[in-house]
Parts: sequence; structure tokens; C-alpha cells
Amino acid sequence: MTDAPSRKQDQFIVRLPDGMRDRIKYAAEANGRSMNAEIVAALYDWFPDPTAEEYLAWLHRELIFQKELLNNPKAKEELRKAVENRIAEIRQDIIDVIDGKSSPATFQERIAAMSDHHAVKR
Repeated sequence: MTDAPSRKQDQFIVRLPDGMRDRIKYAAEANGRSMNAEIVAALYDWFPDPTAEEYLAWLHRELIFQKELLNNPKAKEELRKAVENRIAEIRQDIIDVIDGKSSPATFQERIAAMSDHHAVKR
């Protein structure tokens, strides 16, 4: 879990089937947690952090993908443009922090989001 204030954490609205809310409520009460904490605990059980082997397998797939991408001239140019655009975005974010238009925390969140985006399994 994270220590970030709850307003800064990701939020996701879920439509529950009839009776599910009560089941979550009873489980949360039995475990001495809020309904949100109960749901998050269940999600951690279902989606544990990847093992070292899983991470290495993902990394291997990513390296193969990147190698194939770089062997394709059109994809290579698209990647170059994407990197240039990302650098421009980061540069502007830094300028916004310096000019007081944005907070350092917002900048850190955007960088973290960029990292999270690239951690998706292919």
C-alpha cells in the first residue's frame, strides 16, 4: 500500500452485483477493516507483486519487443518522435515547477505515472 493521501490515490468505481456490498461489509467487519481496505486486501491476494522470475520474464519480453521495434525503420522513427515528445513534456513540467505553476509533488506523480505506464505486460 502507499502512504499517499487517499485523495491522491487512484480511484476506480465498480458496479457490484446484488448482495456483494453486504458480503464485503460483513467480511470487513469480521476482519476489523473498512470496506475499502477489505477490497484492497482481496485484490492484493488476487494480484500479488510479481516474483523475480515473473519480472525477469516480463523484462525478457520487453527486450525482445524493443529489439524488434528498433529493427523496423518506421517504428524506429516513431519511437524517436515519441521520446522527443516525452522529453518536451518533462522539460515543460520542470519549467512549470520552477515557475510555480505546478508543485514538485505533481511532477513526481507524472513521472511515476509514466513509469507505471511502461510496466504493463505485453
